[in-house]
Amino acid sequence: MGRSTRLLKVLALAPAVVVSTVLTCLVGALLPPLAGLVLFAGGLTLTALLAAGALEKQAVRVLYGARELSPAEACALAPALTQLCQRGLGPPVVRLYVRPATRGVCSTPAGKKSVLVSGGLITRVQHGQLPHDQVAALMAGAVGHLMHRAFADHGLAGAPIARRP
Repeated sequence: MGRSTRLLKVLALAPAVVVSTVLTCLVGALLPPLAGLVLFAGGLTLTALLAAGALEKQAVRVLYGARELSPAEACALAPALTQLCQRGLGPPVVRLYVRPATRGVCSTPAGKKSVLVSGGLITRVQHGQLPHDQVAALMAGAVGHLMHRAFADHGLAGAPIARRP
């Protein structure tokens, strides 16, 4: 990651860190000592658990409104998942979730091991409107970001996603 990218990342994240620190101090000062300590320690614990990936499944469900694939959805995606698994990109390397409210055709990385597929993508696959190789390519893009930690390390850099043997 270049210096300018790092600087931009610091400039983008610094205001949020400063504001959250100030709010934590203000709320902590208003609370009784024991309640402030419990809230602060609980916040640190929750942050550490999320950073370690321990609560990723719950976070994906709550923050994105996602759910696990139903058996029918998994069956519809099976040919695409087979293509991903042949390249070492499918489950169990990642966990797939559906965002039923999303009508577009997309696949998005979330957390460290989660890929969200849109309800629109599932619908189009079930109705035969979207070829399985295109579905595999969409999901491979999201998996590539997870595997190369593109969002965490260097934004949307052009990291190689999948190589043919």
